[in-house]
Amino acid sequence: MTETDWKFYVSSKHASGNIPQMYGNIPVNTIFIRYIIQSNSQNEILLEIDVSQLLRVFQVCTKTEENVSEISLKLTTKNDIPLLAFAIWTDNNQTLLVSQEYGPPKLKAPNVQIRMPELRAFKTMLDKMQSVSDYALFKVSHDGKCEVEVDNDCAKIETVYQELSLESTNISIDHQRLVIAKVNIKQCIKVVQALQRLEASLIMLCLIQRKAITFYARTPNAGIVTFIIGVVLDDTIENDETETETEADIEEKKTSDQEKERDGDDTNENNNENEKRNSGLMELD
Repeated sequence: MTETDWKFYVSSKHASGNIPQMYGNIPVNTIFIRYIIQSNSQNEILLEIDVSQLLRVFQVCTKTEENVSEISLKLTTKNDIPLLAFAIWTDNNQTLLVSQEYGPPKLKAPNVQIRMPELRAFKTMLDKMQSVSDYALFKVSHDGKCEVEVDNDCAKIETVYQELSLESTNISIDHQRLVIAKVNIKQCIKVVQALQRLEASLIMLCLIQRKAITFYARTPNAGIVTFIIGVVLDDTIENDETETETEADIEEKKTSDQEKERDGDDTNENNNENEKRNSGLMELD
């Protein structure tokens, strides 16, 4: 919980097997009329909560919405245990108290990001590929090209999407270079199914090299839901996954090359001067 947003993340101990990691971002002004938060950590508070219990509270609030005059939420402690206390005021002046209690994955900036293709056709394609292999190879470039490939000993399927590019993200100057990731197809299908229910205005597919594939969905109420699927490290594709260079890296490399050239010129001048001195000494001898 922060001064501007509530961010929901799936705990790493629950995001195992075929359960993809995801997190959502909700601005507080879409939830609360009055909102105050204070802490010693720059007014940020991290909680771990059983989502099923939290959902049950929201369902209660929704069912009694017609008779509710006010709902408040307070972070408090009971027997040294932190919890969220919900207070619901109804028109008959009865108060219903419901008590509950609740880390973002540390990922670097994506190496490449594009728009998602049409979800229904994309899911159909993944369903067909699932009969060939449990894993799919994603090859994505900044020019909006996305290749999805599966194969086994008997067959190979490859689907290519074009013109999915976004505005420049300042993370690569080589628009033709492919960033490659190998992921579990079942996890991808689950993510696409969830994305279809969101009615998002924009969905982005991002690749973080040798780390994860992330799906960002912007919902109509300005919230953002993010799904994260960890990649499968495969040494057979490691040679294709060369790190993309940022513009800062390119500039630093140019500066370094220029300094080396200047150092080389200074060394040549010093050598020429030494030769002249030695030549003069020989003449004197």
